[in-house]
Amino acid sequence: MENKKSVKKRVLTIILAVLVITASFFSGFFIKYLTMNKEERAIYDLIHKYKKYYLFDDGDLVKDISDAILDDYSKYYTKEEYEEIKREKEGVSKGIGLSLQKADLKILAVLGNSPCEKAGVMVGGKIIAVKVDKKFEMIYNYDDFNYVLNEIKDDQEFTIKIDYGYEQLDFIIKKTTYQQTYVRYYDSQGCYAFNGESDDIKFVKLKDKKYFENENVGYIVYNSFYGLGEGLISSNSQIIKALEHFKQTKKDSLILDLRNNGGGYMDIMCDVSSHFIDIGNGNKEDVCIALDKNKKQTAYKSAKCDYDNYGFKNIIILANENTASASEALIGAILDYDKKNIVKVLVASSVYKGQVAYKTFGKGIMQSTYVNTDGSAVKLTTAKIFWPVSKISIHGEGVIGLDEGKILKADSDKILKTALDLCS
Repeated sequence: MENKKSVKKRVLTIILAVLVITASFFSGFFIKYLTMNKEERAIYDLIHKYKKYYLFDDGDLVKDISDAILDDYSKYYTKEEYEEIKREKEGVSKGIGLSLQKADLKILAVLGNSPCEKAGVMVGGKIIAVKVDKKFEMIYNYDDFNYVLNEIKDDQEFTIKIDYGYEQLDFIIKKTTYQQTYVRYYDSQGCYAFNGESDDIKFVKLKDKKYFENENVGYIVYNSFYGLGEGLISSNSQIIKALEHFKQTKKDSLILDLRNNGGGYMDIMCDVSSHFIDIGNGNKEDVCIALDKNKKQTAYKSAKCDYDNYGFKNIIILANENTASASEALIGAILDYDKKNIVKVLVASSVYKGQVAYKTFGKGIMQSTYVNTDGSAVKLTTAKIFWPVSKISIHGEGVIGLDEGKILKADSDKILKTALDLCS
């Protein structure tokens, strides 16, 4: 056993070591504080007093600060939220699979392979009621619907009532986790979609009937620049599969529907653009230019082009007020490399500031995500985006429909017929 003298000596040594470490920490912090610039020191002092004295401190200072100072496209994510974001990028979604117009609960898009798609929900109707147990409850706004949806457990059946104007339909839904898909393809033989489990997505025909009388037309609906998994989980791979079907069935006019496509990831846009820009097979080219706060330019290049494989006679792009970000960048790249003058963009009518307008959303800025040491992350607006050749920026303006030229106005209710007429 140790004698009292040696024990006392060891305890004193431990205490001295702790004091030295503590002193080093505080002296290091003091030195760091002294080397802060005036703005950094003021922010530190403000945070210190906020945490110590502020009556309405809710314990989530980082989120409060980020909400106050960041623009609408930048965001702070907790560790858990960021993990969910990463899953969504890979294509794993949770919920029922609807994209809604918040003002009136109009269904803008039904997400691929989602519970709503499998239940047969269609675009265009408005959600008016939800039945969880035995009785329908009327839904008057987006917050009402969101609240009810959050209260429903995973895999619990419930019913939504949707008003399509000419009739009201009920759909039985389950909220679940599913592998989202992004592309539908239509032609004169029918409708094709990507369905299945995460490791077994298939390109399948959904309806055994003609969709177009024009047998030369293929129609791709592309709803989001997401999906980075292997095989057909990738949205770019789904585009390729649809284009292969387009080629095999000897179509020559393509309608690419980007209505309600709010964008997604730049790397996916670079891959997708390679199928629609006329730069010669195997080549890569700039598809957008990013300009940061220090005026540094970064060029984003396409993947290897395979445009010549498909024998396009016409490419007609459909867009509306919800076509944004990566979709607008893709439109710019396709227009800038349209050597054969076969591209037309139809911009659907909408109401903007009380008047009829023909424009896309107008998001020409990009965000970058930075991960913090604790696993949380912050997404920040880092650059303004320009079209690759013309150097046009659509930020705040959108792609504007004109009376003549390559970017045309179209009645929102007749836009598909207008596109088919242009393919004749």
